[in-house]
Amino acid sequence: MEEMRSINMNGEIEKLEIAEAVQAGERALESLQKAGERLGKAKNWSLIDLFGGGLFTDVMKHSRLKETKTYLEEAKKDLKEFRRELKDVQMFLNLDLEISDFLKITDIFFDNPVSDYMVQSKIRQAKEQLDEAVCQVENMISDLKQLRDS
Repeated sequence: MEEMRSINMNGEIEKLEIAEAVQAGERALESLQKAGERLGKAKNWSLIDLFGGGLFTDVMKHSRLKETKTYLEEAKKDLKEFRRELKDVQMFLNLDLEISDFLKITDIFFDNPVSDYMVQSKIRQAKEQLDEAVCQVENMISDLKQLRDS
C-alpha cells in the first residue's frame, strides 16, 4: 500500500514539474513573440531608410531596435527560467539570443545606403534567429504537453 502511494505521489510531482515547465515556456514564448513584433517594426523602418529615409527614419528604426532589445532581455530571463524548469523533467534547450548594436552609431552618423543595408541585413539575421527560437520553444512546449498527457 505504501509503495502504491509513493508511485502515485511521484507521478503527481512529475505532472506538477511538467506543468511548471509548460508555464515557463509559455512566458518565454510570449516574450520572444513581443520581441519579434518590435523587430518586425524595426525591419519596416529599416526598409524605408534603405530607400531614402533620413534622420527621423533612423531614430524610429533604432527606437524599435531598442524596444526589441528590452523584450529580448525579458525573453532571456524567461528562457533561463524555462531551462531551469526543463532540467526538472530531464529536458534541455540550447538558445542564444543577441542583437548587435555596433552599427547604430555608424548608421546614424554616416546615413548612407551601405550602412543602411548593413543594418537591414543584421535585422534580417536577428529576425531569423528569433523565429528559430520561437519555433524551438513552441516545439518544446508541445513535447511537454504530450508528456503531461501521456
